[in-house]
Amino acid sequence: MKNTSNLLILLSILLLSRQTCACLQSIDPSFGANPSYFNMSEQVNRDIHSQNISPEEKFYLLIHNSFPEAPLLSNIMGYDLLLPFSCPPDGTQVTDRNFIKGAWVRVISIMPSVTDEGGNGWVQPRGKVLVAHNYSIQLPPSATNSYPDCGVVYTLLNSSNELSVYINGVYLGSSTLTDYETDSTDVGADAELLVSAMVKEDYYVSECYCCGYGDEGCESTCCSCKFSNSEVVEERLNLSNSLDRRVYRVNISAVLTMLQCPKDPLSTASGNLSLATSAPVQSILLSFFDSNISLQTHELDIMPVLKPHNVLEARSVSRNHEFSQKAFVSGVNISDGAILLNFTGVPREYLRVSHASLMLVDLFGEEHNLTNYTEVSCPLNPVIELSAPHWAEEGSDFQAAVKLSEGGSALPGRKVKVLYSAEEYTETTDSNGEAVFKLKAKQSLIEAKTEYDGSYAGVKASRNIMVYRSSTLTYLLSLLALLFILALSYTALRRMVGGGR
Repeated sequence: MKNTSNLLILLSILLLSRQTCACLQSIDPSFGANPSYFNMSEQVNRDIHSQNISPEEKFYLLIHNSFPEAPLLSNIMGYDLLLPFSCPPDGTQVTDRNFIKGAWVRVISIMPSVTDEGGNGWVQPRGKVLVAHNYSIQLPPSATNSYPDCGVVYTLLNSSNELSVYINGVYLGSSTLTDYETDSTDVGADAELLVSAMVKEDYYVSECYCCGYGDEGCESTCCSCKFSNSEVVEERLNLSNSLDRRVYRVNISAVLTMLQCPKDPLSTASGNLSLATSAPVQSILLSFFDSNISLQTHELDIMPVLKPHNVLEARSVSRNHEFSQKAFVSGVNISDGAILLNFTGVPREYLRVSHASLMLVDLFGEEHNLTNYTEVSCPLNPVIELSAPHWAEEGSDFQAAVKLSEGGSALPGRKVKVLYSAEEYTETTDSNGEAVFKLKAKQSLIEAKTEYDGSYAGVKASRNIMVYRSSTLTYLLSLLALLFILALSYTALRRMVGGGR
């Protein structure tokens, strides 16, 4: 009797597995679990679906074409909330027991969320947790208790299920869509599903007796199914699933440095903006008066997960330093958590403000006004003078002197660099604002410069010297002497000829 019961249970499990597979196979990966979301009466959608591309590519194009003009994260959330989950997404643990079949629970998403290029999943301090679950109660086929089919009769007395959703161990409720708020740096969403079923099992056994006697004794036997005993079986199943994300709280520091301000109406300003962020951002907008420099470092795109349902998440994609205004940008360097934007050529009239305007758009599209960090403070413009001999023999030692002053006063203690013959030399100005460099004559061009030091702008100066070789000079002097002698001889000859006449 037990073997027959076990066989019936096994057949029930196989039937349920086939039903689950059929449910998953019925989902077209080109549409996901909600094909009605796409308006296939539109020619564009029909053209996309008829293309000879992969189902994943078709879905990507269809969802982009079907999203309305709205923030991407709002579109993603609206789409995910419409998805049906009658069968589990790929990778979900499905559990069967004697009576509880196809039980599963899955944290579908913490919304809104963005996954960066490093694979980090970010969520906001406030959001929603979306959970899906399913199960069924299936009793094995009962015996008819019409001999010879004597066996067990199953009766479901009651069943129940309880969904519990937690954030970082704190109970939120039993809804499949739950609001959360956290002060933590990480979010751990946990979903627990408790299913119970109480089943009465009535056991019947076959019983035979003589129901007809003759001369030789019992001539016929009658059999029937007789009640033996009852059992009440309670089956309980506890399932859980979790999803972890990092909480997006971007800490920002910004420094605007003016390296050079205009000295006259025709000169321009230069400088840099240094930004440090604790998490990735989308873009920054730096404005001088009515001139804007916009730098977009990342944009959000769609990333389908949990196939074949195609749950949507947002992913951050690098934009490779895309500018909307390149006129004043001289360079940009972006590293992990740091942005350095160099600008130059900013006209004098654009600096008629105490602060440059700075707006930052974070990974979730929220704007941060950082104008308080961007005071336009111009450095002093020193005067640099470079002196060196006009002539120097190749290979000989000579001196170059650099003098720094501002408003007629010497600037002592300033570092000065001289670039000569592909080498760099550094000295510090003395009390007279002068620095002397001992150089070996190799080439004609000498350059001197200072760097911005927080008070004074960087300035440059250059000059050329004539570098000669001694053999060349001797040749030139000899040639000049010969020409001089020839000139004297010619003059004397003309005088002699003139006197003879």
